[in-house]
Amino acid sequence: MQTVEIKELIEQLKGLNERELYSGLAVLSSGYKADWIKNIQCEVVPRVKKSSPNSPYLTEESKKACRDIVARVTNPDKDVRGRALEELKTNFVTDYYVEPGKLFFEQFRKIFKEVIFGRESPYGRFKKGLIEQSDLPSAMVDDLLMRGLAKVYIPLWAYFALLIIKTDLKVHL
Repeated sequence: MQTVEIKELIEQLKGLNERELYSGLAVLSSGYKADWIKNIQCEVVPRVKKSSPNSPYLTEESKKACRDIVARVTNPDKDVRGRALEELKTNFVTDYYVEPGKLFFEQFRKIFKEVIFGRESPYGRFKKGLIEQSDLPSAMVDDLLMRGLAKVYIPLWAYFALLIIKTDLKVHL
């Protein structure tokens, strides 16, 4: 995705509430197969099992649905992506996905704290008046791309960036 596509994605998602963003983050995180995400899942899944041992989030059917959504959200066809994002918003916003989303968010925030809030981060540039708050989510995703983030993770990071704006930013302002 190019910057224009990232901005379009952010625009499509920016009206989501926190529950929708947490659910989307959980689904997308569960749908990727990267080792770094699996390491985070090793922190998240036991906590979900402890608090909600019968959660549908933990089932094989859920894992398959998450992989399917990721495949469609990362599809090059804009219409396929758009329909998948709508489905993600309507079909997965339940407590069973919100809780894991919050746990993934906590882990991502810990790991990427310096990238998000460091002096040279998009937030750092925002504090210096170099970028507007409305541009922060796409700037965060762009920044991660420049640091070597694979383009396939852009939807995941868009959800993460929007959650940063809705939750952490008000704490740091």
